[in-house]
Amino acid sequence: QYIGMLMEPVAECNLGRFLDRIRKLDQDNENKIAGFFGCLATAIAVLHAQFNIRHKDIKPENILIKGDNILLTDFGMALDWSGTGHTTTSQELLKTPKYAAPETSEGLERNSKADIWSLGCVFLEMVAVLKGSSRDHVNNILKKNGTGSENYRQNSEGIA
Repeated sequence: QYIGMLMEPVAECNLGRFLDRIRKLDQDNENKIAGFFGCLATAIAVLHAQFNIRHKDIKPENILIKGDNILLTDFGMALDWSGTGHTTTSQELLKTPKYAAPETSEGLERNSKADIWSLGCVFLEMVAVLKGSSRDHVNNILKKNGTGSENYRQNSEGIA
């Protein structure tokens, strides 16, 4: 049984849209993005360590921005494993291929480390913008190098 809530919009935009809108990085946006790294890492650490919850679909579109605050959303695939004593699963679940960890497509057991992989992919895009580049540029690099796939897990050579 599932419970849903309808609420007014809680944010101005998601992280992907925010990063895509930045044409010239100003000090305010630079500080905002820099602060997001710690907030996101802490949020994931708390979910894993204190609640035994894995998000399973971390991507810029599931991270909302309201002012200087960042909100991790869309826990539709997250499961609470606190009663099972472990946080590894081998069942095939939905995922966003671009940000999904390698083990999610190889049929291997996955655990909270898959969230860390996905967060690292998001961090890569954030760093690109901080360095004056864009998410589109990162995608173009992936398309032109390695395997040519835009999925990070399928193209580690393209991002190396």
